[in-house]
Amino acid sequence: MGACDVVTSRFPPFRTVNFNAVQSVILRFVFPHFIRHPKALLFGMLLVFILPENSSAQFQINGAARRLDSICYELTQDVMFVAGSIWNYNQINLNESFEAIMDIYLGCTDANGADGIVFGFQPVSTSIGEAGEGLGFQFVRPSIGIEFDTWQNFNLSDPAYHHIAIIRNGDVDHGSNNTLAGPVQALANNPNIEDCKYHNVRVVWDAQAHRLEVYMDCDLRLSYQGDIVTNIFAGIPNVYWGFTSATGGSSNVQRICMRYTTFLNDIKDQVICPNEAIALESGIMQDVYWEPVNGLSDPFSPNPIARPAQSTTYTLFFPDACDTFALDQVHVEVLDRKIPFDLGPDTVICEQGLTLHLPYPDATAIWNGQDTSLAYDITKTGTYRVALHRVDTVCTFTDTIEVGLPEPIQLSLTKDTTICASETWSINLQDNRLNSFHWNTEDSLSPVQNITKAGTYAVTVSDGCVSTTRSTQVKLVECGGVYIPNVFSPNGDATNDLFEVQHNGSVEAFEVFRIYDRWGNLLFEAPATGSISPVWNGTSRGKEMPPGVYVYQIQYQLAGGLPQTKTGTVTLIR
Repeated sequence: MGACDVVTSRFPPFRTVNFNAVQSVILRFVFPHFIRHPKALLFGMLLVFILPENSSAQFQINGAARRLDSICYELTQDVMFVAGSIWNYNQINLNESFEAIMDIYLGCTDANGADGIVFGFQPVSTSIGEAGEGLGFQFVRPSIGIEFDTWQNFNLSDPAYHHIAIIRNGDVDHGSNNTLAGPVQALANNPNIEDCKYHNVRVVWDAQAHRLEVYMDCDLRLSYQGDIVTNIFAGIPNVYWGFTSATGGSSNVQRICMRYTTFLNDIKDQVICPNEAIALESGIMQDVYWEPVNGLSDPFSPNPIARPAQSTTYTLFFPDACDTFALDQVHVEVLDRKIPFDLGPDTVICEQGLTLHLPYPDATAIWNGQDTSLAYDITKTGTYRVALHRVDTVCTFTDTIEVGLPEPIQLSLTKDTTICASETWSINLQDNRLNSFHWNTEDSLSPVQNITKAGTYAVTVSDGCVSTTRSTQVKLVECGGVYIPNVFSPNGDATNDLFEVQHNGSVEAFEVFRIYDRWGNLLFEAPATGSISPVWNGTSRGKEMPPGVYVYQIQYQLAGGLPQTKTGTVTLIR
């Protein structure tokens, strides 16, 4: 009966905007704050902010790879026939947009340097990577990878220049249809990226537009349009992300430095009480700017204190190496004192009881003015009210829920039943609402019982909340003396001209007598005739039916009111 969820994430995915789009913000607020830094320092060293120290611990390090500092990893040394990879332990959701900014270093040896780095996504494992021309990513499927290749493998249709390509399923052969985009020269003005330099790489995935873009040293070098989740990962969006590298008969030092990713740097939404303050920890080690400024201790601090008077979405601006202002957002929800949580809709109490849980370990709760636990056991119906108080805050919230009795199970089971000694009577209790059955028979757990013996049959059924028990008494009688022929010949010779039921007086009343053709069309139906059997003369609507096989349905009652249903076929001969 509460009003809404406490914590909801409403801010849009990480995005970037061109410098010109925020020019007024820069000139008015940011530029005066940055002007004390030389441009080379600002866009050379300070632009690469440091990720939180514990973010690197999220990577599994494999093979020759090693961690250099809090953001940089060496995937291979200048050693032949080795492979190294790092994969983040936490899967990401490709149904959500992302951005990743990094620096890659591909060594100093050009002519004999190899082989390159792949920025990859796959759901298989966090321990993938092997040496050789496949860059540690070959044969990984399903997958998509961005290949930064520094060696020309003629057997893989590589171009002569160092190149970038978007590949799927670990297929590094550019002669196959698994190359989704490229290969293109990695740098717009230089065929060589084994130049002892770090190169800036930015990868942008727009999940709504299904567009993947790869920038290198601020130039858009490659893009791919396609539904990656559906076409590559069969509709399953959760994948591991990481980097692989390898060497073969040639080698190079190959490194990766993570500058920013929405995977690691997402600032979590916050929930506070009225007048409460909270730190917005961005983890960035460089000059930034927040807006709006309302409620912030310092809009130029990477970790300001926020004390908004009302719920506010704060936007974080910071420059990257390509004069692009990247944005991240955090929503600070200022709770209404009256509607912070929801006990859920009114409910019922089952036979096993009911427990209401409050998922707030940092809170105290008072139920109906007495109990103070976060889990409250209910054993009877009534109205239950909880007052919730978050520790060290001024917030106290309440909600109420009504607990009633469940609807009883409506189970129809004939009290007394008589069946023929030679026949089987079926009791079918199959019902989507019932999930357990227990009979006093050998097949005790089945909803269907086939009865052939006299006795008392009892069943207990449950819908998961309540249960009920019913029983019926079954008696056996001999039902002989009824004969239904399977052939007749309505040819007017006064012998076997009619199809009728023959009995020795054991039938009290005929109730249904129908004839169908083989396709289910009703040809003849006789009215109830008491104990005298209806007859069919082989015609329908005044027209003689051709020789063939016809279907009958006959219902009658034996002495004592025992109902019988017979279906079968009869052959008409002329």
